[in-house]
Amino acid sequence: LAGLPLTRQVLIERIGLQRTINQADLDPTENAYMRQNRIKTRLLLPMVFQGRVIGLVDIIDRQTERTFSQQDIALATLIANQAASAIENARFYAETRKILREQIALRQAGAIISSTLDLDAVLNYIAEQMGQIVDVTSVYIFSFEPETKSSTVLAEDIGPEACPAEQTAGLGTTYDLASDFPGTAELLQAGQTDVNHLDDKDLSEPERLHMQQFGAQTTLTIPLQVGGRMIAYAELWESRFKREFSSEEIALCQDIAQQAAIAIGNARLFEQTQEALEETAVLYRVAQTLAQLDNEQEMYELVLAEYLQHLGLQQGGVLIFDPDKAY
Repeated sequence: LAGLPLTRQVLIERIGLQRTINQADLDPTENAYMRQNRIKTRLLLPMVFQGRVIGLVDIIDRQTERTFSQQDIALATLIANQAASAIENARFYAETRKILREQIALRQAGAIISSTLDLDAVLNYIAEQMGQIVDVTSVYIFSFEPETKSSTVLAEDIGPEACPAEQTAGLGTTYDLASDFPGTAELLQAGQTDVNHLDDKDLSEPERLHMQQFGAQTTLTIPLQVGGRMIAYAELWESRFKREFSSEEIALCQDIAQQAAIAIGNARLFEQTQEALEETAVLYRVAQTLAQLDNEQEMYELVLAEYLQHLGLQQGGVLIFDPDKAY
């Protein structure tokens, strides 16, 4: 507004002002602006809502120089303020809908976690929710193996506006983070989100090639943590244009991603519990049967059969060590 002193004055002082092209006291900058745009008369009015200026109405006449009456100005001011009220109401309605949509997404993500142990279904649903709520072209949820610094695509949601190359990114693909995405594992393990743009000067060459291969302009990577430990991560892609994610969008994605972390943690806990129950059942069954046997050979055969069944093997053997026998 430095180059538009009249506009600046209207917005700061919240008063209506009118100017004509040949007005003696017209600011030189305004005079140049009006001549460049062939304006002969201007009436500028602030748009005020609840004592706050939210915009400005600029009424121009390119045909004649004229002076607006006080009645004209009063009517135009009333209309400008009504427009300000309508704009603020529309903004409030849009913001309310946005917040409601976000809260519904979070509740639905929590609800699906509570309703099923199908990890694939939960992760695909959460990926879809993240993609829709922040309007990106695709979303991926990766596992994370700290020992090998590798990750595998567990779930994906490809939006309708994803570019053709982006649509080929594969579910089940495994990556070596050290070579494919240098520094990413360390950043995520520290609990930090990561935003990369294709034109970033400090972007590693492997990451740049990966983004070029699949058409990504911007990626947002979010760690999924349970108990302060990273167990997976989500990656949001934007292939239509370079995207600057707001702090609110990142925070929302983190909240939704945390639901995925809970789902993965629950699935692992359930798997561990099932394995422990199965092992306990095997031990109990073997102990009960052994108590009824008095034939040593039958005991060996029973133990071997249970062992092979539990491990899903077809063949094995039992070797007996005799400490009194010389070898």
